Amino acid sequence: MRKPLLIAAAAVLTTFGVFPAGAASTDVPQPAPSKVEASEHGSYVVMMTADPVVASEGADLSSSIARAKRQALRESHDRALRGASVAATKKVNDYGYSLNGFSVVATHQEAERLAAQPGVLRVMPDELRQLTT
Repeated sequence: MRKPLLIAAAAVLTTFGVFPAGAASTDVPQPAPSKVEASEHGSYVVMMTADPVVASEGADLSSSIARAKRQALRESHDRALRGASVAATKKVNDYGYSLNGFSVVATHQEAERLAAQPGVLRVMPDELRQLTT
């Protein structure tokens, strides 16, 4: 009778977060899984959360408002690089009209740091993909 009661008590305590599931004195903390897939060539595309220029300005990309928005997006890309301690010279391309992001040559560790920056939606390997049927 006592063993089922102990099992039920442990289940309740685990359910309500009093002790975490799987907690034991022999558990070793595991590193968090990587958010960024490693690139074979050290090249990544960084997608930002803010909308690109075309989303707010439509087809009028030469207006002063569109140019100002494009400059603000470039500056947000540079902030992400600085925040991740990645040199601005590693940025290869800057996208802002139909996609808000940039490409960068970086180590996997730098890509991980970029992924953790405010305003970064996703970091993925920059790869050439061939359509196969």
